[in-house]
Amino acid sequence: QVLSGALSGDLGKYGLKSPWADEGVAVALGAEYRRESLQFFSDVSFQTGDLAGQGAPTLPVSGSFDVTEFFGEIRIPVVQESFIHEFSITGGYRYSDYSTGATTDTYKIEAQLAPVRDITFRGGYNRAVRAPTVQDLFAPQRVALDGNTDPCAGHTITNTAADAGCRAQGLSIGQNVVANPASQYNGLIGGNPNLVPEVADTYTVGVILTPGFLPGFSASVDYFDIKLTGAIQGIGADTILNVCNNTADPFFCGLINRDASGSLWRTSGGFVTDLSQNIGGLSTKGIDVNANYSREIGSIGRASLSFVGTYLDELITDTGLAAAGSFDCAGLYGSNCGTPSPEWRHQARLSFDMPNGMGASIRWRYFAAVDQDTTSSNANLSGATQPANLQIPAQSYFDLALTWKVGDHYDFRLGANNLFDREPPLVGSPACPAGTCNGNTFAQVYDALGRYIYAGVKLEF
Repeated sequence: QVLSGALSGDLGKYGLKSPWADEGVAVALGAEYRRESLQFFSDVSFQTGDLAGQGAPTLPVSGSFDVTEFFGEIRIPVVQESFIHEFSITGGYRYSDYSTGATTDTYKIEAQLAPVRDITFRGGYNRAVRAPTVQDLFAPQRVALDGNTDPCAGHTITNTAADAGCRAQGLSIGQNVVANPASQYNGLIGGNPNLVPEVADTYTVGVILTPGFLPGFSASVDYFDIKLTGAIQGIGADTILNVCNNTADPFFCGLINRDASGSLWRTSGGFVTDLSQNIGGLSTKGIDVNANYSREIGSIGRASLSFVGTYLDELITDTGLAAAGSFDCAGLYGSNCGTPSPEWRHQARLSFDMPNGMGASIRWRYFAAVDQDTTSSNANLSGATQPANLQIPAQSYFDLALTWKVGDHYDFRLGANNLFDREPPLVGSPACPAGTCNGNTFAQVYDALGRYIYAGVKLEF
């Protein structure tokens, strides 16, 4: 339920404007009230976890919260087509008061400078928050599939330093714990009503090029640096197990509860405590590149080229605990890093449109190669390796689209995505973690459907 109102205006009408600008100072003020609620009822079969492949009981959830907010924004044109082409400043602020007891302040300041019409520099700082959802706050605590590795499984426990962490978990010398062939292990997960909003700081700086000597061309390059703290997350079952195994730290080892057979998967009595909390954070740095070019080719039509790419320099997870440290997943995937994060990815499209209404375009989707996270030298990423998938090679997909506009009423389209029917890269356990990897591939990154042909017509009357 949302109730909101806003008032905006141009203060230049009242004389509030820069002497070097044509436009006045623009402002917007407002307030908003929101109430979010959730009621989920599962039947007996779901609550008892009796369905094949369910993995764990699915329990009812009920909860709600509300928030009252006040906000304001301002845009100040300082210079417009004077001794420089343009210089403007934008700012914003929002105050939020949550019924859970949390209050937040978010704000931004951005600037845009164009010494001449052909080049514009821009930069900004933004403080943002993400409040915990109803699920984050009120989801019941339960034992479910949460981890992908067990360093103590699959071998006989010895009286050596290598097995000190396993012995600290209660396993005895000579004991042999059976590994899960599906690489799926239990964790105690669930909500936490004491969660507060997580906080992120974003810094950006970039340049926009629109050269007058090349009509139809524009390009932008932007650097981003984002750091999130107080993340709403668990420590991570795999991280807990790895740190205990490597250091025998009593805090981490104390979060591991093995059942009577020493297992973390055979019964619900074996699990790793991994409840949601405000701990650690995430940070990322990289560069976004955009370019567009369009040009008439005589009387035969118009050709267009567009390009969007991202270079990922860092993707760091901070566990928030000194003993666990942090790890960088840029260019990696696997049981700890999860979804592949290629250091470079892009989309490029070449189009041609003719005066008779016919058009064609080809799109190229590219993802750079990623390495299995266990190949990293970071101790947090150590664990069982899938030898056949030490690297997922670079992947390219090509999509073809044909269009035909007939008169003022008909639009026809025909196309094929993944034109060459490229198979998705297949990954085995444990590099294919449950949740992010489905059907032995990462469908959220790679094309899992194969060639997809479509056709359609739109009639306007």
